[in-house]
Parts: sequence; structure tokens; C-alpha cells
Amino acid sequence: MSASSRRVSVRLRRAVWRVGLWLTILFCCLIAQTALLEGVLRAIGYGESVRFAVRREVGGETVYTPNRAFYQQFTALPLNRIMTWDDLDFQVPAVKAPNAYRIFVFGGSAIYGTRSSARILEMMLRSHAPSAQWEVYNAACPGMNSHVMFQAARASADLAPDLFLIYMGNNEAVGPFGPATTLGQSRLLWRLPLVRALIAANELRVTQLLRRSGAVAALNLPDADALMRMLPGMTDHPKTLAFYEENVADMCAAAERAEAQVLLCSLTGNRRYMGVVTPEPENDAGSINGVLRAQAARHDHAILGDVAGVIAAHSEDGLPGYDYFVDNVHFNFDGNYLAATAMFDALAPLLAERFDAFAAPTMAPPTRGQCAEMLAWTDAAEYELLGWQLQAFLDDHSRERVRRRHAVLQESVGEEWREQLLTDYLRALAIHPDDLYLRQSAFRMAFDMGTIDTASEQSRELLARHPTARSSLRSAGLIAEARSDVEAAIRAYRACLDAYPDDPEALRRLAELLFAQGNIDAAEPLYRRYLHSDGTDAFVWCRMAEIQARRGRTRRAANTLETVIAQAPTHPLAYRLLDDLMADTDTTEARAVFWDSMITEYPEAAEPLVRRALLHQEAGEEEEALALLRRAVALAPGDPVVQHHLGIAAYTRGHNDEAAAAFSEALRLNPADERNARWLGRVVL
Repeated sequence: MSASSRRVSVRLRRAVWRVGLWLTILFCCLIAQTALLEGVLRAIGYGESVRFAVRREVGGETVYTPNRAFYQQFTALPLNRIMTWDDLDFQVPAVKAPNAYRIFVFGGSAIYGTRSSARILEMMLRSHAPSAQWEVYNAACPGMNSHVMFQAARASADLAPDLFLIYMGNNEAVGPFGPATTLGQSRLLWRLPLVRALIAANELRVTQLLRRSGAVAALNLPDADALMRMLPGMTDHPKTLAFYEENVADMCAAAERAEAQVLLCSLTGNRRYMGVVTPEPENDAGSINGVLRAQAARHDHAILGDVAGVIAAHSEDGLPGYDYFVDNVHFNFDGNYLAATAMFDALAPLLAERFDAFAAPTMAPPTRGQCAEMLAWTDAAEYELLGWQLQAFLDDHSRERVRRRHAVLQESVGEEWREQLLTDYLRALAIHPDDLYLRQSAFRMAFDMGTIDTASEQSRELLARHPTARSSLRSAGLIAEARSDVEAAIRAYRACLDAYPDDPEALRRLAELLFAQGNIDAAEPLYRRYLHSDGTDAFVWCRMAEIQARRGRTRRAANTLETVIAQAPTHPLAYRLLDDLMADTDTTEARAVFWDSMITEYPEAAEPLVRRALLHQEAGEEEEALALLRRAVALAPGDPVVQHHLGIAAYTRGHNDEAAAAFSEALRLNPADERNARWLGRVVL
């Protein structure tokens, strides 16, 4: 090599070294700045932990509870749109009782809830070995898949588990980080290490700041219509199955480190879905159940619960149908019972090593009827559940089946179904008085019915038997509020929020009480915290607009209300508040032009018609007002305010029968509004 070539080589190496040095310095500066910003955000209390388990000190007792924010990070919908949090929430004592057997359940909506197969299994275990303390903590959540449940299982391994129960796989294709998401559509980036790194990064307050500002898009969210495309057995994407297999293997490894066992339950679905018979898929390595069987064989501490086999054995031609399913993958009670028997039979040999009751040669789980009695599963309970399911994601075929069954049950349970269901809950509590979910369901039913004495009794039982549960602490505030003891209600809600700062109902109810007292400085931050859990609540955004208006920020309040109208066009309060603001700042002519434009822009909304009708009345144009109010009632017959205004307009024009009907309906819809009773009396006279 010549001298000139050596000089060029030396210069090139020095240039590369300098570039590398500057890049290293730049990278270190970025890391340092990010770390500094992270520290500042944490110091000022910005953001929240999104880890699965939260350690709480409640009434001198230390417990671990699931974290709402953990689940919320994986869905664009507010949690209360896809689940009832109280049906998932639980409290794990930090100190485990000597006779406790602790089970953690992982999966999606097919095993979520208070009447799922996991709950039936819990009742079977209690009934068979009542001397043991059975702790069944169901971490399953609608829409979640193995990427989410692995994180939950890894955290649960630190909570002294005895068993992981896994019934999971329906959401692998359509759930977080699945092939239907932004990340899943990238061949280069869709890797399991990156998925887990992104989940870990969500704990950083910097990440949360970037997300809330819109600077970073969520990569884990599926397409809006992805769930509607879900069919049994659709999870055949090779890469999705590979991720599922690795997640299940790592969940088994987490259990092994905690010296816990694993029950892997085979997945099943409706093979007669929408009236079309489809064959049972093969359980080979290229299927969910093939993966589960392989994992059960590979791990010494794992066993298989053949849920799919048991359901098939009880089905015509071995193909399960609507006898055991509500739709494609969600069990009805009969399906849940059979699934629970499969789990019970698989666990019995394992439990026999610890509990003599499971070693009996004639051992059998409780019957379906016995389990139904213990869980208050009656016609009234099924009627209530089907009513909720009619509002859920159902295909047209399944919805029609549910609708017909709902109509049949309506005839049998009648208008008194709530009273019957409350009685059923109390009977079930006589069998298992310490059951949290039965107790809080009995309380809520009594409270919603207005049976305050019964609700108060259930609240006292909740506080005595479950003093660390959020539903117990919240119930004290609800009872005090129902008895018009505002100060006691405020204290109770604050006690609930001291332990559970993320409880939406306590936040909203406390904010409402403070707002009613005129204490908007204390109410506003509570409303803001509530909106963090459900930013789509139109009523609370209206409250925020009222607070802005009281502080003299009229233009900002108007903008808030116009945003509410754009997002929830049929919500009446935003229109009414906006009209009040305009009455102070705009002429009658300007308001008339505005409401005419709103009628055109939102033809499905009743309230713009009402606002315009009231302006007609002010101008003495009674016939025009009556015509608009008739249109408004056709759009919103269940709104007592609209009925009230129609009654006045009809009475003014001499249509007494129409006026009487409108005031009667308004009185029925809102008995507390005494104006309608007075108007009705005037019309009758």
C-alpha cells in the first residue's frame, strides 16, 4: 500500500471514529433528556402505572388488586363499554392463609364474568371441599389475548399462586398486537420482542405524554370492525400461532417459577354458527388446541383440561351448537357448566394430593341445578343477561335467537323480574354468605330498585365481610346519598377514592355532589379524572362546560358544547346549555338562524327542534311551535322535557287530549318533576 493510500485510510478511520463518537454522544444526550423528562413527569404526578397488579393499603390490610389502566392501554373503547369492572375486580391478600388454594384465571370474554365456567368451577370446588379457602381470581377480560394475559400471568406469579387456569385463544387474530392491528400489518416490525418492549414502554410517563398529545399512535389497537369478523377457528395465521405458543410457554414458565400448576383448557366454538354446520378443526400443531396439547405434554407441571372434547361429547354428531353457545364462541350457562366439569375432572387428581375430599372414588361435581342455585342462575337472571347481550356485539342470526328467548322469558318472569332476582341472590348468599360477587350484585339490584333498606343491609354486609373491596367502600357512599346525607356520602366517596383513586363511579358521584354545592374548584379535577377513564361521557363534558361558563370563559364553554354535540348529536343537555349561553350574548334572530341550521345538520336530534319551537313561542307563533315539538317527540319520546314542552304547546292551542297525554308521559318518565302534575291538573280542570 502506498503512503498516500495509507493516509487516506487513516483519515477515513478517523472520520468514522468521529461520526461514531458524535452519534454516541447524541444518543446519550437523548437518553439523558428522556430520563430527565421522565423524572420530572413522575415528580409532578403525571400519568399512571399500567402494571397489572397494584399494591393497596385499605383499612390496615395490604392487598393486591388488578389495575384498570393495565387493561385500558389495550383498547380504544372505555372499559365500561366492554365490561363491568366490578365483575373483574378482586383483592388478593398479601399474606396468604394456610388453607388457601389460589387460582388465577386468564383469557378473554369467553371465560370472563360472574357466571362463567371459572365461577361455576369455584362453586364446585367450594361445595366439594368446604374446609379449604378457595381463592379464584379471574383476570380474564373481553377482547384480550395472550399478549395481554402473559403480562398478567407474569405479575400474578409474584402473588403466591397455586394454579394458573388458561382458557384463551379467541382473540389472537383480532386482539391487541394481532394481525389486524397497525403493528401486525408490518412484516418487518411484527416481532414478539418488540411487542413486549412496546408494552413495557407504556409504563413510561414520556410514552403516555406522547400518546395523549397524539404524537405517537397506538400500534396495539385492532381495526374498528375486526371483532365483527371473528369466527371460530379463524386463528390459523402461522405467525399468530407462533406468538400464541411462545406466550403460553412463557406463562407456564412463570407458573413453574412460582411452583404453581397450570391447567391448559382446549378451546371450542359453535360449529353450527349462523345456521351453517362446519366440521371440527383438526387439533394438529397448526391450531390453537394443537399448541395447547403440545404445551401440556411438554411441561411437567401443566395438565390439559379437554373442554372442547367434553362439549363435543354432549353435542349432536360431536359438533357443538346453540345448545351450548350464545353466538360463535361465548357459552350459555349450559355450555359454561360443561366447561367447568371438564376443568373439575382435570383438576381432581391434582387436588387429591392436597385435599382428601378429592380422593374419594365416587367423587363427582355438583349438578347443574346445584350450581345454578349457588350462582342465582334463574329465569330472571337469564332475562337480565340476555338484555345486556342484545346490546353487545352479536351477529344478526344470534341476535334474533337471543331476542326470541328474551321474549319468552319476559312472559314467564313478568314485570317483577328484578324482585325475583334479588330474592334469588339472597338465597344464594344463604349458601355462600362470603361471596363478594353475589353480595355486590344483591346490593346493586336492591339499590337500583330503590329498596334502600335492603340495599343498606347488603352494604353493611359488604363492609363487614369485604372491607378492602372497592364495591364495599363505594356502597357506603351510595346509601348515604340515597338517604340525602350529603356530607356522609362525600366522606364515603372520598374514603373509596383514597383506596381506589381510579374508581369512575365514585369520582363522578363525588363531583356531582360538590358541583351541586357550588364547589366547582373541588369538582372540576374529579370530573377530569373521570374523563380520563371515559372521555366519551357527554354529560360530564357538559358539566365541564358549565364550570367554564361560571368562570366567565363563555367562548370556551360554547366550544366544548359544540364538540359534545358533534360527537353525541342526540344528547339533549349540550343543546340546552348552549341555548342558555346564546340567550345572554345573541339576538333572537341570530339564535333562530342558528337552530334552523342545527335542525338541518342533525336531523336525528330532537333538541334543536325544541329550541327553535321555544323561539316560535316567544314570537307568538304557537302553531309553528306545536308542529316542531310534535316532530321532536317522535324523535325522543322518552325525554320528559320534550314531552313537557309539547304539553304546553298543545294546551295553548286547545288540544287538551294531546296535552294531557304529553304531561302524563312526562310525569311517568320523571315523577320528581312536580310541574307536570300541576300542568296535568290544569288540563283536566
